[in-house]
Amino acid sequence: FLVSVSEATSVSGPIVDQTLSVGGTAFTTDLTDVFANGVEPVGYASAVTAGTSVTASVEGNVLTVTAEEAGVSTVEYTATDVNGVSTSDTFEVTVNAAPTATGIADFVIDVIDPAGVFTLGADFSFAGGTGALTVNDPTVDDATVASATWDVGAGTLTIDGLAAGVANVTVSATDANGSTASFTTQVTVTAVT
Repeated sequence: FLVSVSEATSVSGPIVDQTLSVGGTAFTTDLTDVFANGVEPVGYASAVTAGTSVTASVEGNVLTVTAEEAGVSTVEYTATDVNGVSTSDTFEVTVNAAPTATGIADFVIDVIDPAGVFTLGADFSFAGGTGALTVNDPTVDDATVASATWDVGAGTLTIDGLAAGVANVTVSATDANGSTASFTTQVTVTAVT
């Protein structure tokens, strides 16, 4: 009779430690790129073995780790081949708190007044998150009443009154993991009398 011996499942490309942000993009990886050998089919599993800052799950062969709260957790991932031979490894996930925003107080401006110019760091700010924060273009809920522009180079937000009314200007910033903080400022534009 013939006996066939297969190599046991092994970790061929270990997952490196990760940094996530609360509210940011989850970490995903294809576990077929992480494990080698083993007798097909190979099944995959995951578990959070230390900490409460993340949840981990496997759908098919894709591992997903989602940030839940700031802290550090250890995630174990396992491959088990059809013969029941298992191999596991772990990696650490550091979760940073979501970024925060300190906004501009609501204000009143006349249609003929010069635009309000607000400086990042002096008049409003964003902090926290993972990596550098990128300020996004502002949005205005009523563009007939006010306009808002973000000047990246100068680090300034300009809000201009266009017609009498009330508009809400929302400014947001996004960190390296896609977590966002925002604030909304109400702008009341008065007509010239």
